[in-house]
Amino acid sequence: MIDIFLSKIEAIINRILFLDPDTLADLETLTDKVFYMFPGHENFHFRKTHNGNVDVKVRGTSSNMFLYWLSAKKSGTSSEGEMEIIGDIALVQHFQSILKKIKFNWEEYLSHRIGDTLAYKMANIFRDSVKFIKKSKRSLEFEVSEYFHNENGLLPEQSEVDAYINQIDNLRNDIDRLETKISKLNSVSLTDK
Repeated sequence: MIDIFLSKIEAIINRILFLDPDTLADLETLTDKVFYMFPGHENFHFRKTHNGNVDVKVRGTSSNMFLYWLSAKKSGTSSEGEMEIIGDIALVQHFQSILKKIKFNWEEYLSHRIGDTLAYKMANIFRDSVKFIKKSKRSLEFEVSEYFHNENGLLPEQSEVDAYINQIDNLRNDIDRLETKISKLNSVSLTDK
């Protein structure tokens, strides 16, 4: 069962790489390096086991790895989350820089399959849907924030949080000064005896 799944993933990745020859050429620099997954001369090969030296071990779920890649692609940096990376970190960073450069033109790929006009319309629908989802997400976040801040009163405003933190800092400073005065008084009273 896993072999079938891995072969399907391998086929999908190889199709994407075939449409992005620059990334495919960059991956050639990683030939004979062993990761959780590793490139051959022209294709990726996924394996359940490997008998030999491993350059980098990556432990984590596939969803964590995908989220890692997405965060790196989006912001230029990434956080490991629930992943453990053991081995040659420079190799991992090189692999990450290759992943960031992947440029797959879905519209071009679709145009070869279903025609330019239909691919263009589908791409526009997809882009509009993504914009709508992002706008809806921002709107929902704002509405929920407004509800909890203003109508429900469960969450304080940022200015209230900042004022509270400043009060705590001032109290901490006052306690430090008081401790200093007490220690001075104790040292003075001990020298008088």
